[in-house]
Amino acid sequence: MRSMTVRMVLFSIVSLLGIGCSDPPTGSNGEPAQAERVTVYSAKQIITMDPAAPVATAVAVSEGRILAVGSHHDVLASLEGREFTEDQSFADKVLMPGFIDNHLHPYLAGILVPTTFIAPFDWDLLSGVAKGVQTQTAYRERLTTAVSDQPDKSEDEAWFITWGYHQYWHGEMSRTYLNSVSSDLPLLVWHYSFHEVFMNDKALETLGMTEADFDDPQMDWATGHAWEKGLFVKVLPRLGPILLEPIRFRTGIRDGFEMAQRNGLTTIFDQGTPGIDLELEAEALRAIATKDDVPIDILLIGNGAGLSLKLGADNAFEVIETLPNRNVDEVRYLPKQVKLFADGAFYSQLMQMQEGYLDGHEGEWILEPDTLEALARPYWNAGYTLHIHVTGDLGVEAALVIIERLQAEQPNAARPHSVLHHFGYATPEQAKRIGRLGISVSANPYYLWALGEKYA
Repeated sequence: MRSMTVRMVLFSIVSLLGIGCSDPPTGSNGEPAQAERVTVYSAKQIITMDPAAPVATAVAVSEGRILAVGSHHDVLASLEGREFTEDQSFADKVLMPGFIDNHLHPYLAGILVPTTFIAPFDWDLLSGVAKGVQTQTAYRERLTTAVSDQPDKSEDEAWFITWGYHQYWHGEMSRTYLNSVSSDLPLLVWHYSFHEVFMNDKALETLGMTEADFDDPQMDWATGHAWEKGLFVKVLPRLGPILLEPIRFRTGIRDGFEMAQRNGLTTIFDQGTPGIDLELEAEALRAIATKDDVPIDILLIGNGAGLSLKLGADNAFEVIETLPNRNVDEVRYLPKQVKLFADGAFYSQLMQMQEGYLDGHEGEWILEPDTLEALARPYWNAGYTLHIHVTGDLGVEAALVIIERLQAEQPNAARPHSVLHHFGYATPEQAKRIGRLGISVSANPYYLWALGEKYA
């Protein structure tokens, strides 16, 4: 969603498979299905991403499939005997396949896009650019102004929620400070990582939360701070009626999709659905993705950890097994794939580090290693690809030990695949083991871009 300058028309018909040719669709008798409408698009240049034929000037498309790509002459020749129309809309443009984001959570857009963005970096939103602020003074000035500008709402709607706070730019955050900003408006500050929040007294009161509710190692009553499971298990369910109000939630997802599309994304993966509510998310995705004004393909992987916390491990497994039954053309749950979690958020500096931290604080586990292993085993035995959220080298180590054990339990069987997601920090020795174990890594490049200097 970051602002990008791409002076091209970004065009994709089948972004998952990339641009290329396919055999013409056939009818039940094996003959070409003549009823399908074929359109030939001409362009100044088409960047195909195919090394064998890197550029072209025309592409033939039918029913969402690319039939041919090449010179205008060759494409027309390939359609001999078929009716087609020509479209010159892109005659003076450069076309290319759409970008694919393999880790974008639509439900985060539903929750966060409707909030007030006050972050270290610029964000190009549909409403305009939310300029970044990188000092405590600038952050607090922006927050105070935004709260004072909050339009009057009825009491049950009166919340101020902001996203983008990060202590390395914006200094310390606390319940006491938020009380000084407003004592009569519920304030919630969402950390840049999404894995932690701070609340003022009015927010805690509105949620009906008392000190007894903060009896959790990942919550702190004194500062109004909740993180990792403290946030996801204790706070989010109470925030649900506010965050998941259907119009608010669906509008946030739709706006997020439009921002993604503006930046050239035509296919996104959600590595871990549902984020909060399976039925609500599924309904919102179907409703938005099937509209022609936001054409985007959505591929989903079941959240084994989140569903297990809500339903129990066995019931979660059964739900994930049946997710592909919900598929529609634009929204597809990938079979035999599951998302699991090891250590905490990299942006929060809650990743688990083998040598600890110089300032003495400790990382966090989302799932303790023993719990993660017990949760992973039935999926592994059923042939699932394991997508594991890891951020620090101790988190990586926990995942590698578990995968090594699971592989050893099936030495003669076809081994499921594993993917390590985020991968904020690891040792050279771990990288070599990852190669030997045949594990894939889906690294987050923004960690280095956003945090490299601060963490160094």
